[in-house]
Amino acid sequence: MVVPFYGLDRFFLRHKEVLEKLTSEVMASGQYFNEKYTQAFEARLALQCHRKYAISTGSCTDALFFALMALGIRQGDKVVVPSVSFMATVTPVMRAGAVPVFADVDPVNGLICAKHLEKLMQQHEIKAVIGVDLYGNLPGADLVKRVVQHFHVPYIEDAAQSIGSVRDGAVAGSMGTISCVSFDPTKVIHAFGSGGAVLTDDASVADKIRRLRYHGKSGNEHLEHGYNSRINATQAVLLNFQLEVLDDIIASRNHCAKSYDNAIAGKKSLHCLTSPNSLSNFHKYVIVCDDRDGLKLFLEQRGIQTMIHYPRPLFSYELFRNSPHVAEGITETQPFCDKVLTLPLHTFMKEEDLLYICDTLQQIP
Repeated sequence: MVVPFYGLDRFFLRHKEVLEKLTSEVMASGQYFNEKYTQAFEARLALQCHRKYAISTGSCTDALFFALMALGIRQGDKVVVPSVSFMATVTPVMRAGAVPVFADVDPVNGLICAKHLEKLMQQHEIKAVIGVDLYGNLPGADLVKRVVQHFHVPYIEDAAQSIGSVRDGAVAGSMGTISCVSFDPTKVIHAFGSGGAVLTDDASVADKIRRLRYHGKSGNEHLEHGYNSRINATQAVLLNFQLEVLDDIIASRNHCAKSYDNAIAGKKSLHCLTSPNSLSNFHKYVIVCDDRDGLKLFLEQRGIQTMIHYPRPLFSYELFRNSPHVAEGITETQPFCDKVLTLPLHTFMKEEDLLYICDTLQQIP
């Protein structure tokens, strides 16, 4: 038996009739960047994330870069980023000419270590903090408030992996000064291609992002240097539909996660990374295991595909060998990267696949 890691085709097959009707409507209109569809999606996204404004972009990478621009981040400014994430979290900082300052990981949930972040804020003149909701886990509101209110530094929530997650009543996309989300095909809500969005409660920031995403245009005027980073109307209607069924998507993913939880319960050799008082979207189901490579081999010999998110600290990549950055006092990141393993989990997992994985997990000593 072979259990694939992804099942991206299953969403389309499950909703084929609805999706074909939606896309046909857009195609028949002949207006492929029709603002009616885009604005409807943005309005629903803002409502979902408890924000006043949502501005869609071509990718979350662009969304993060635009967020930095809107906050006035400039050449040489220092911006805190996590040491564990995908590279797209840090490249927008470099694109802005700023200096990434890497924060250690909290091994309990994979998020930024609050204590190390505090040290960095005290030792450096930090202009912004980018915190990643890794695997769908959310930070505590106290961490975000301390950055914004105590240190008076803007907090950018990289919510690329967390839409639909909730912690202590706060929903993903609602935290900090600006939030950025991703609609990459592997995400819980996904475009059929690439897409992202910026979320904010600040009208001036929202206006700035709208200009940046389309050639600096405002009305009939071009006010500044901008970019071309929009989603088309087809993507907008597909994303809007997924927001309509988001509760069902989250429920399905939590069903899978609960099954895994039960399968590994009582096993001292491994545990799942979660945040307390949370409803996770389980963008990833990540377990920590001292013998990660042995477990990966054990599962793959039995046809279960797994992945490692993420195999090494961001600052260890060749990109940073000759690039300005700060990586100091980091002790937990490498051990963390050596122990994490991601199990297959997606919205339309077959029940027989789920049962097979759980039965295999129960065989682990």
